[in-house]
Amino acid sequence: MIIEHTQDVLNYLGEIIKTDLVLDETMQAGVVIEDMHIVFSLLEEEELLITSAYIAPVPCEDATFLLQLLQGNYMWALTAGGTLSVDDQTGYLSLQQMFTVPFESVADIEEYFSDFLGAADYWKKQLAAVDEEQGVSDVTADVGFLQQAAIRI
Repeated sequence: MIIEHTQDVLNYLGEIIKTDLVLDETMQAGVVIEDMHIVFSLLEEEELLITSAYIAPVPCEDATFLLQLLQGNYMWALTAGGTLSVDDQTGYLSLQQMFTVPFESVADIEEYFSDFLGAADYWKKQLAAVDEEQGVSDVTADVGFLQQAAIRI
C-alpha cells in the first residue's frame, strides 16, 4: 500500500512538473530541475518519503558562507522545514526533507514540494553569489556523478 500510495504521489507531482517520476527497484525516483538533481527515496518499512536536492558544490574554504548555512539551518529558518548538509561523496550542498506517508491526499505534496524547491533555489542563488564574489565562472550541476545518486542511509 505504501509503495502504491507513494507512486500515486509521484505521479501527481510528475503531472505538475511535466515528467515521469517512477520508483525504481531501489525505491527511488529522480529528476533534474534547473540544474539541481532531485531524488525521492521511499523507506517503506519506516513509511517515510525523503526528498533530496543536490544543489551545487560548496565552497568549503569560505567560512562566511558556511556560517550562513548553519544559520539558515537553525530551526529550519531558510530550509522550508528541510535540513541542509554537504554530501560527503560529491561535495554538493544538499537539502533533504522527510515526509511521513501516506499523505491524507496525494495533492498534499504540491505545497510541500513547492516550498522545498523554493528553499533549494534560494541556496542555489546564495552559492551563485559566492561564486560571483570569488570570480568563479558559471557553475552548473555536473549531473554525471549524480546519475547514480542515491540516498545513503
